Amino acid sequence: MQDFASLLPLLITVTGAVLIMLYAVCPQAKQQTASYICAAFFGAAFVVGLLTFGSEGELFSGIFKGVIGVSAFSNAASIIIFGCGFFTVAACSTYFREHKFATVEFYSLLLFSACGMVLLSMARELITAFIALEIMSLAIYILVGFDRNSPRATEAVFKYLLLGAFAGAFFCMGTAMIFGATGSTRFAVI
Repeated sequence: MQDFASLLPLLITVTGAVLIMLYAVCPQAKQQTASYICAAFFGAAFVVGLLTFGSEGELFSGIFKGVIGVSAFSNAASIIIFGCGFFTVAACSTYFREHKFATVEFYSLLLFSACGMVLLSMARELITAFIALEIMSLAIYILVGFDRNSPRATEAVFKYLLLGAFAGAFFCMGTAMIFGATGSTRFAVI
């Protein structure tokens, strides 16, 4: 039960992201309603993160084999990420009243990027860190180029995609070298 409580803030954000994606399919979906839903999920994850702040250790070691865990660092990072996500939603809702390029999916992508960030702080080995980094990066790539009418956004997403591809390749190459040298991808063994 302690493991589930520690993983609950991450599950809340994943649930929020999926629900907003499902809400986006509805013909009556409104951007303002999606911002309220997103803010509610960020707020709920923030509160649950505060309530489970003292927990430490591997999560579901029988299922996940110790690839994710919580520590004081991951707890603090998740609280900061959820708080920043909440204030980002608040700032975006006022910004999008003037600039009308946002859709409902924008808020789902915010939640998915936060999921990747939190999972990255919980990672206990390199492969999990890479997967979390890619979850975060893919959502942020789309968010960078969200304004399709802006040539600056198109250029920025192209440059960011190239830079991210090279960084991902270097990360994988480094992981392979570390695995070859140590025989493990776990941070504790490295």
